[in-house]
Amino acid sequence: MADPTAAMPEKKELKKLKELMEAAMQAGAFGFSTGLEYIPDRFASAEEIEAVASVAASYGGFYATHIRDEQTGVLSALGEAIGISAHTGVSLEISHLKACGAEVWGYGKIMLAMITEARALGVNVHGDMYPYGASNTGFGQAFPNWALEGGVEILKERLADPNLRQRISAYGQNQLRCRIGEDPSLIQIASYQGDPSWNGRTAADILGERGLAPTLENLMELVIEMYLADQKTSVIYHYLDEADMKALMRSPLVSFISDGEIQRFGEGTPHPRSYGSFPRVLARYVGQQYVLSPEEAVRKMTSLPAEKMGLGGRGLLKEGFAADIVIYDENRIMDKADYLNAHQYPEGIDYVIVNGKIAAEHGRVVCSDAGQILYGPGYGKEKPLLNPRPLVKRREK
Repeated sequence: MADPTAAMPEKKELKKLKELMEAAMQAGAFGFSTGLEYIPDRFASAEEIEAVASVAASYGGFYATHIRDEQTGVLSALGEAIGISAHTGVSLEISHLKACGAEVWGYGKIMLAMITEARALGVNVHGDMYPYGASNTGFGQAFPNWALEGGVEILKERLADPNLRQRISAYGQNQLRCRIGEDPSLIQIASYQGDPSWNGRTAADILGERGLAPTLENLMELVIEMYLADQKTSVIYHYLDEADMKALMRSPLVSFISDGEIQRFGEGTPHPRSYGSFPRVLARYVGQQYVLSPEEAVRKMTSLPAEKMGLGGRGLLKEGFAADIVIYDENRIMDKADYLNAHQYPEGIDYVIVNGKIAAEHGRVVCSDAGQILYGPGYGKEKPLLNPRPLVKRREK
């Protein structure tokens, strides 16, 4: 869903953006990404993104995007991303495909239909996903763009105005309702510097401890308090539908990711995806529920993403390819991390081989220099490699 408040940069700013993208591609970048639900990307217009995407496309790069809305506006937001690819010819990756909140459960099949239709028209679009029924994000999306513009100190001034605070609260309550309905127990604190003892607890639990009813109004006041104290607050939303997940999982166009982060072992209560994503696919959705065959699951972890990124010579067990190999026991593979105790390593992975060297053996790192830097298609090039042809020209407003 295009943001009506987003505006194009000035000509000199846009020129600089395109120069930076070109320099990045020549330095070895594979493309670029956006997080359009987050600051500052929320302020970017589709036209601005297209200008940068056209440069990435000319070097054979791709565009990965966390689309602008994954709730009630998810279809419009997906359409915006597909339109950017159609207007520029850039290869498109929809990051962590999902439909968030009960109001849009069942949209997974509609999203896949949109992607399939776009591909039939020539748009090179794929998606990826993680195998969990909860997401991990912050509280920034609970605030309207105008409230966040200028930074947190300006936000504090706006919140001090009763009328503006009421507007901000009403917006936030609606955003929260789209995600969790009326149930604050679906929000779990992953990391909060304002009070680390809250990590692992739900918003409903914290409100109850304060003697407050679990209403959206009280929840939004808690969100405001936490955001002002720690803009990097990380929370887990339990609001995805298993049937949607399986529909996306079965598509040959969707690869697997973790969307996780490198964790300091034992700190906070992070999303378990940082520890267990790929073993969870193999244990739960291959070994237990038979959603996928082992071969298809492995393809979605290896050759499919390697092909999308243009990683020549990787992603397959093939003569002449880099020997990047994971050896696991299909009878023992298991993710152990959960939402209350995420700091647990998986079981059943015997060897990790990187570039022909054993990097990890039975859960123990034995070689730390097996990796190497990989470069994108524009590395070392002084001019674009391609002249991508847009499938659709943008209509002038």
